[in-house]
Amino acid sequence: EISFREQFAKNVVAYLNFVEWRDMPLQVERAINFPQRRLDDVSLARLKLLAQRQGIQFCDIIEQIDDYPQYFGPLTRKSIDQFLAQIDQIKSKLEEKNVVEIVDELFLSLSEWRLPYLDSEVLELRNEAEIPNLQEAAVALYQAIIQQKPIRIVSGDDIDTSCAVYIIQQVLSEYLDTKIEVEKEDSLDNVQIFIDESNFSIQISPPSVPENSLIIQIRYTVLSIVALKLCQRLIANFEDQNFEDFIVYDLATVGNNSKWAEIIEVGATKLDQMGNASESRHQLVRPTGWIPSTSVNSYNISNQMVANKPPIAEVLPNFINFIDNQVLVGHNIVNFDNEIIRRDMVKHLNREFQNTAYCDIMAVAQRLYPRQNPSFEALAEKFNIIGEDARSTGIV
Repeated sequence: EISFREQFAKNVVAYLNFVEWRDMPLQVERAINFPQRRLDDVSLARLKLLAQRQGIQFCDIIEQIDDYPQYFGPLTRKSIDQFLAQIDQIKSKLEEKNVVEIVDELFLSLSEWRLPYLDSEVLELRNEAEIPNLQEAAVALYQAIIQQKPIRIVSGDDIDTSCAVYIIQQVLSEYLDTKIEVEKEDSLDNVQIFIDESNFSIQISPPSVPENSLIIQIRYTVLSIVALKLCQRLIANFEDQNFEDFIVYDLATVGNNSKWAEIIEVGATKLDQMGNASESRHQLVRPTGWIPSTSVNSYNISNQMVANKPPIAEVLPNFINFIDNQVLVGHNIVNFDNEIIRRDMVKHLNREFQNTAYCDIMAVAQRLYPRQNPSFEALAEKFNIIGEDARSTGIV
């Protein structure tokens, strides 16, 4: 409970700091996902990588998010735009207020921006049985929008069909910048979506409407629920995560203190757009000292295996060229692996480790499974993963 309160307090302070000073990268990372998550770990890492490659501050990338539609989907861009609008609104209300009034105003403003669904309600929607033809309809709409085909909706005028049409119209307009024509026919009890002025349509209808194999028909009791789920699927098609610039890496070391631990093995796997392994690097490294039995048992690397291998000073240049300027993924890399790489780069290459974009599996596990063991071994067992460390980390 104390830990939760401390974390909550840090998030509040971070949020208020970002309201007042927008050039604080660590504060924006906390603030943007408080009190609810707006960015997943992959999008957050990609934002950091883009800032690194553009040579600008992370905060500036946030401000310029609409300039990068090729990297981020409409939902991500909209969420960040709403966050910045929320910050501006709160800032205007905090002038000449004391600390208590500022905190009260903060929570009042945050409640106004709350998502319309409770977490339990969203979970209930997600756990409902799959609706037939939903994915097919989402793909058809996605292709129509990509190809800029005209879309027209004809529907009845009762409350449920009107809500369904409103949901579709708002999502297409607000998130996908797509205008649609809407017509009402009192005699209809369904929602018909016509694409490219043809007879082809998607129909959202109650179960009482006869089946029609000539169209994509979604038959369900509550049409507005179908519209919501259809739009979720549609948005997901625009939000597909791209792992092309991600590298999963792992170090085997003698010692568990990043200040003096010696590398005895490096391994890295580059991912393709879909998250599959595309290229790998692996090299055993000869340390300056002896490998104790504890390390031999942990990594299955013996002194004989590394006796004729190159030292880290020779291995490091090629390895850094492989992982540099990418999103680094690994387990406990923030506090351990990255620190060792940073230390050895200064020592052997006389330059700083510039990578600021990373995704730490241990930190993600601690957030998703707060009362479970976040160790690599525990996660591998949890997800039934067996294999070489860098590859296994990528699968986790």
